Amino acid sequence: MKPLYKNFGVIILASLLMGCTNSQTIAQSEPETQSVGTLPTPTEEKPQDRKNFTSSQAELMYKVLVGEMAGQRGDYTLSARNFFETAEKTHNVGLAERATRAALYAKEYDLAIKAANLWLQLSPDDPKAHQVLWRILLYQGNTDQALIHLEALLDSFKETPEDYLEIVGVLLEKHKSQEDALKFVEKLAEKRPKDLTVLLIQARVLLNLNQIDSTLRVLQQLLKIKPTHPQGVLLYAHLLEKQGKTIEALKWMEQALAKNSNNREWRLFYAQMLANNEYYEQAIVQFQRLLNKEPQNSEILFALGILSLQTQKIRASRNYFMTLLNNEEQAEVAYYYLGQLEEEEKHPEKAIDWYNKISVGPNYLKAQARIVSILVGQDHFEEALSQLHSIPAQNKEDVLTLTQFEVDLYVERQRYPEAMEVYNKAIQADAKNTDLLYLRAMLADKMNQFDLLERDLRRLLELDPKHVQALNALGYALADRTQRYTEAYELLKRALELSPNEYYILDSVGWVLYRMGQHQPAIEYLQKAKNQQDDPEIAAHLGEVLWVSGNHEEAQRIWKEALKNFPTDARLLETMRRFSQ
Repeated sequence: MKPLYKNFGVIILASLLMGCTNSQTIAQSEPETQSVGTLPTPTEEKPQDRKNFTSSQAELMYKVLVGEMAGQRGDYTLSARNFFETAEKTHNVGLAERATRAALYAKEYDLAIKAANLWLQLSPDDPKAHQVLWRILLYQGNTDQALIHLEALLDSFKETPEDYLEIVGVLLEKHKSQEDALKFVEKLAEKRPKDLTVLLIQARVLLNLNQIDSTLRVLQQLLKIKPTHPQGVLLYAHLLEKQGKTIEALKWMEQALAKNSNNREWRLFYAQMLANNEYYEQAIVQFQRLLNKEPQNSEILFALGILSLQTQKIRASRNYFMTLLNNEEQAEVAYYYLGQLEEEEKHPEKAIDWYNKISVGPNYLKAQARIVSILVGQDHFEEALSQLHSIPAQNKEDVLTLTQFEVDLYVERQRYPEAMEVYNKAIQADAKNTDLLYLRAMLADKMNQFDLLERDLRRLLELDPKHVQALNALGYALADRTQRYTEAYELLKRALELSPNEYYILDSVGWVLYRMGQHQPAIEYLQKAKNQQDDPEIAAHLGEVLWVSGNHEEAQRIWKEALKNFPTDARLLETMRRFSQ
């Protein structure tokens, strides 16, 4: 293999260098660089010239060879430098382009700009060089220079470059700094004030920055020029929905479709909007109109199958999914939902038959889980476990899912020791799995095994010191079950710094402050938590602190209000009993 690779490299190098030496338009090199020049004719050749030329050629060939080999090894920085140095000496456009590409791979953007500028100097009309330069310069935040190269690129198109401007829009929407993207597109809009694609890009970037009023202004400008602009109409509906004006957005789409009933994208967007806002019957009508024109469209069939299932149209749903079976790529999706339909109609054996048809794909694990659940529902618990153990795990996520599923089966039957054994085996096989450590700690909490809970959470925090759930769980457990309040507070303080608005952390901080005797700040944190989440444990905590602080009336109000929504919650009931409620 080595001789073949070597020969292949020589062929490439020879062709590159012949391109350098045979060019009739090579510019003069800078004084400090050696020029390759043009090959002398036999009559002009002198012995000294041959010696100098061979030495120069060998040096260049060596640099290109180093560049080639470095690229093969993945050392793109070295590759780019050698290609660039050779391109500078030979004024070879191909090498300048390759230097640019290699520098981009290496993320050596300054070198890429130098190489691309050389490329452009050697080939002033090459749009690819402008394309590379505007993107690098924009990435670096140099919007003025980036715009110069984009304008040069756009001017190279014979007709209005709508397609390329759409690509520009996608790049700007994904740009790391939407503020820089906005500066860029605003300058572009100044140069192209009536370009609808530019206005659309500007509106999208503004929307990304959540500048709603400015987005609306630009969209209105666009729609004034062209009221039926396809993407403008959709973006305006999206903007209305984002403002919470769902009814207005739906009416807007109705009016648009009344003017252009054949616009597929509009009708699809309208149908999806109806479905997302739970107008299922109306959504079915719109999807059906789409299906009439595209009777085998798998996405539309799937949507109609799901919506029909949602609205208890079992026969219609079955028909849609049976039609979906004609699409080989979607067949396993159809199998899964046909199984769901049979479960809905209380035909467990037929459901299992459909689920067993799924052999691969994202629905395989879900289908197997459904089979296990059906068997459990039939009181075939041991058979269900056997089925569960037969499911192959393809990756760590599958292992975690199957482990948690088995634990849940035992926990539902209050068979806690067996559930714990499942976690023990899983952690023995993967001792550094933070998810498993956290889940076992939560089961230990349920089993009142505080030592195991603390050990697992501390081990987890060694592996991931910023694990917010572990910080919160350990801090709360220490506050609730021990008198190590200062230690608990420090853990919860760290959790709060990482996630300052999580209701369960606010609740924990409030609880530890209460245990430390700081009732007023405790009430403030617990009230914040309650404002965010209607949770019986938070209500129990807040009520207790209020009661102990002397505000019995407010405590009773909070408990009674929570009891309406959570009449069987053990923690809430126990708290109320303790205070004779």
